[in-house]
Amino acid sequence: MVTNIALAREILSKLIVEVIHVEYYHCTSDWRLINEIDKFNKLYFIIEGEGYGKIDNVEFQVHPGQFILIPSNSIHSFHSYENKDIVKYFCHFKSKTGDLELFDFLEVPYSVDVPNANSLIELFKQLIESFTSNDYMAVLKENTALLQLIMYYFEHIDNEEIRIAKTKSNEILSNVINYITNNLSKNININDLAELVYLHPNYFIKYFKKHMGSSPKNYMNKLRLEKAKELLLISELSIIDISKEIGYSDSCYFSKYFKKKTGFTPSEFRNIKRR
Repeated sequence: MVTNIALAREILSKLIVEVIHVEYYHCTSDWRLINEIDKFNKLYFIIEGEGYGKIDNVEFQVHPGQFILIPSNSIHSFHSYENKDIVKYFCHFKSKTGDLELFDFLEVPYSVDVPNANSLIELFKQLIESFTSNDYMAVLKENTALLQLIMYYFEHIDNEEIRIAKTKSNEILSNVINYITNNLSKNININDLAELVYLHPNYFIKYFKKHMGSSPKNYMNKLRLEKAKELLLISELSIIDISKEIGYSDSCYFSKYFKKKTGFTPSEFRNIKRR
């Protein structure tokens, strides 16, 4: 059975990020954000100072070494304590997966304490340098640095604290992915998948593509290709048997499709990767 980790992997594999603004900033003791709502996400890394924070209904104390994530469209309030200026790095960004925002899919804690501030500061410095550069390669460096910041945040959270948001959309996607993964050897058609989640086939195709970034057919072919590669590397099954395992009754068609996607026949792939 596929776990929520499998769905999270699919979500993250489609992730596209965009930096809106990044800066090192000194907030004076009169700094205030009251019930603010933004269309973008925010990352704060607190260097100095203390204050109050609230994101949606979660309240917490702001302190040095704290890495804070504020998802888009969340209601958030922050302020410094009296005579306690706050020095921070911050980044405003968008993170799309398919047509939707990443944190509409994933629920994570709003803050983590960072044990090694120097490595995180270095990432922010790299991001600022790229963001303010006129070099034509800067946008690639910028996106890479932002992805590293997001990864750094996730790496400092226990897996149990990362949850798929309990929405109807995520329930539908999870059921479909479970079914496809557990039935790759079968002839799965769109009507079967649509019926599984009680949607009209035409609507289901649009719905799936919007959320997953590919059509159900392309997604199934991707999983079949990944499974074929795995079986070629870890098993001694014949090409004919592998093609049946992933739902292809015609092994010649499977071999042609495999070569089209990888540049190798299944036998060539097996031999090259096992050297």
